[in-house]
Amino acid sequence: MIKAGISEVNITPPVGISMCGFAAREGPSGAIHDELYARALVLDDGETQVAIVGADVISFAPDLVTRIREIVEHSVGIPGGHILLNGSHSHSGPSVMAFRCMGDRDVAYEDVLCRKIVGAIKMAVEGSIPASLSQGRAPVRIAHNRREMRDGRIVLGHHPKGPEAPWVDVVRVDTAGGVPVAVVFATAAHPVNLNALSISAEFPGYAAQFVRDNLAMPMFLQGCCGDINCAPKDGKFEGCELLGTRLGAATVTAALYAERLEGDVMAVNNPFF
Repeated sequence: MIKAGISEVNITPPVGISMCGFAAREGPSGAIHDELYARALVLDDGETQVAIVGADVISFAPDLVTRIREIVEHSVGIPGGHILLNGSHSHSGPSVMAFRCMGDRDVAYEDVLCRKIVGAIKMAVEGSIPASLSQGRAPVRIAHNRREMRDGRIVLGHHPKGPEAPWVDVVRVDTAGGVPVAVVFATAAHPVNLNALSISAEFPGYAAQFVRDNLAMPMFLQGCCGDINCAPKDGKFEGCELLGTRLGAATVTAALYAERLEGDVMAVNNPFF
């Protein structure tokens, strides 16, 4: 049996921080609509340790990834190559990666972010207990392909026949007694319903809250969403809640019907940079 630990930390930035995701956005953040979180799951089979982090940020800059991995490897002992950092890709969060014309990185905030994520991994290790894993999948439609061919060129629109991922994949973490303690869920869809100056986790935040309220500690992981936008889009928080509730309900369904996984923990290191 493996051991597993999960923890979360609040990573909400201060008002006034630059936001990332829309080149046309004017000005820094002016409000905080909902809190941002980073969650860490650590798995240990006695020989191999891995850490998975899901955070409400657009992505992780390569230097941040290296920094966090090095600190964790030195202070916790988990090899850097065994640490996955996944950003929800919310376009309503702070700039923590350099995108042209999309906000400036804030060194002070990034220092705090790194320390909090390292702390989350440490807490997950310290809170590890004997556990089992189960895997499931459920259909969900909250997105469409956005690469539309119009007048001989590609535009951001709607491509009904383009590749999508109309499902959510789930891993449920249970105690040795079978009580759910965490639900990791992943789908592929840009969180771009909003284009305002309010900090928000967008629909993944609402989905995470639904999972928390109905089953266990959530962790959202973003999939390959490059050509996929959330849909329908209304530009309002109500739309985020609708999409998040759909995703959350599908996640809980998949988790409840998940099938037990057997075997040891395996870490695969395939860095993109």
